[in-house]
Amino acid sequence: PELFKGAAMRNPVTNIATMVTATDIPDWCYVETFGPGSYDYTKFQPPTADQLQAMHAASPVAHLHKVTAPTLIALGLSDKRVPPSQGLEYYHALRAKNGRHPSKTKLLVYE
Repeated sequence: PELFKGAAMRNPVTNIATMVTATDIPDWCYVETFGPGSYDYTKFQPPTADQLQAMHAASPVAHLHKVTAPTLIALGLSDKRVPPSQGLEYYHALRAKNGRHPSKTKLLVYE
């Protein structure tokens, strides 16, 4: 956790479980979590509770407690692949985690 002096993210995927039903590329969420061959491209099925749990565990938000570096999050509101809610969720979680030092986290939002 002490390796980085700072971090910058642009339209980050931070919680695969909350992204899978809000993106136009749900297949990416399955493949990123479960590997190639894990998604049936012929039909969409909502994720099961076990799949959602695995997706969350494979996401950066599950490791939030390890983040110590100041973080800049830049979001494009028109991104079709990664919903802006991903970065907002992470931003608010980092600010809450940092408590008395919320200045360690900054957010930039672009149209």
